[in-house]
Amino acid sequence: MENDPGNAEAWGARAARLLRLGKYEDVLSCVTEAEQSGAVSPVAFLAKAETLTLLDRHPEAITACDTVLSINPNSVAALTVKGRALHLMHDDESSYSCLTAALAIDPVDPNANLHLGSLLVDTGRHKNALPHLDQCLAIDSASWKAWFTKAVALGALGNAKDEIYCLRHCLELNPDLQKAWYNLGVALEEGEATAEGVACFEKALLIDPRDQSALMGLSKAYCRRHRFDEALIQVDRALEYLPSDATAWNQKGAVLCDAQRYSDAVRCFLRAAEYGYSGAQYNLGKCYRDGLGVDQNYKAAAQWFRLASEADFRPAQFNLGMMYLRGQGVP
Repeated sequence: MENDPGNAEAWGARAARLLRLGKYEDVLSCVTEAEQSGAVSPVAFLAKAETLTLLDRHPEAITACDTVLSINPNSVAALTVKGRALHLMHDDESSYSCLTAALAIDPVDPNANLHLGSLLVDTGRHKNALPHLDQCLAIDSASWKAWFTKAVALGALGNAKDEIYCLRHCLELNPDLQKAWYNLGVALEEGEATAEGVACFEKALLIDPRDQSALMGLSKAYCRRHRFDEALIQVDRALEYLPSDATAWNQKGAVLCDAQRYSDAVRCFLRAAEYGYSGAQYNLGKCYRDGLGVDQNYKAAAQWFRLASEADFRPAQFNLGMMYLRGQGVP
């Protein structure tokens, strides 16, 4: 290759090989050399675009895609990578246009279907995402990303059985995917498979011991089994890593409430409420209304319910309405 630096096909093959090896900086150097030699290769620029997307350099990735599209306007791969980059830049409308244009050229392309499915899931169109994810899996059943994204869509649609099925497939293909272990734990917990759910949270934490979501999931699982000391250990781990995490302070308060340690619970809810966490404000309203850990005070209860209601927290709105109905702590 050194003897023929102008060979565009050879430069493209080299860039694509470096991308497969994960040598991202070498990909960029390779394409720069190709440009300097005058060997404009769509394959090389596509490798550059994919690399820049992986490096979160999305505007540059789009420019590289546009270079490919100026040579081949029907490049499904370039339209797909550009759509993905636009999605990651939160330009969902433009992303949708690119990905649907790619599928108009090749309706069964697995990558275009995968990324359009991901876009639809991220924008809440879960039912519309499923046919694209199924098309991707029909071509590439080893795509853990498609299995995971399909699981997310199914979970949002309330189909826990199929969500669990997809997550298990995903983890067979990528057993180190921490988010999949966490999601599987949540799905199993909701299905009352508590022991297996706990095991999934523990596997998630083996991959990332500092993951707040898995720590909270494990704490809630222990709390449901009335293993309050173990639940507190997990939430304290979360607070050790992130002392200002309002969700963790609120969860600690919830565990303490279930353990009937109401005064300690109120102190935790207050910490979470200081950060503007509406769930904690709601919990404080209940404590003041029912006299749990504090003297019963309807006026204070109404004030806390009102704060949470202003954040559109529905349970607080309902409870504040009931206080008005009963004339408790309100004008």
